[in-house]
Amino acid sequence: MSAASATARLVEWWCYHVWAGALYYTMRIMDEGELARIARAVVWDYRYDADDVVAVLRGRRELIGHLDKPALFVRMLQTLPWQRIVAALSIGEVSRLLTPETIARLWPPSIRERYERIRRLLRGDAVPPAEWSAEHAGRLRNTVLSDRWYRDP
Repeated sequence: MSAASATARLVEWWCYHVWAGALYYTMRIMDEGELARIARAVVWDYRYDADDVVAVLRGRRELIGHLDKPALFVRMLQTLPWQRIVAALSIGEVSRLLTPETIARLWPPSIRERYERIRRLLRGDAVPPAEWSAEHAGRLRNTVLSDRWYRDP
């Protein structure tokens, strides 16, 4: 087996396992209690009731204070791992909310590129190939699609 085909097989294996993990979280239904814990983490700096935040995320309410669903989604992108966001909202809802306008509101600017790539993947657009060189190793290590670098032992 050539080195190129071995690398291609490794990349295929990795992609399958990443997407299988995302599929597990996508198919899993997050209960209201777990969503309330996430809501408290997302609006930790406001005195909003977690049930009101959940009502906005579920579409039962338009606003809580000055925050609407897209604003809460931006806060979720900035504070939560990708898998938790997909489990809380569903992949279809995430795809609908992940717009260029939403991405432009993200801080720090370094995560905008990651979410733009995800937005294009979710919509089925062509994306440039990944750069697997040593100069990008540090940046690739902290990708948004994997939480393995942040797990507790």
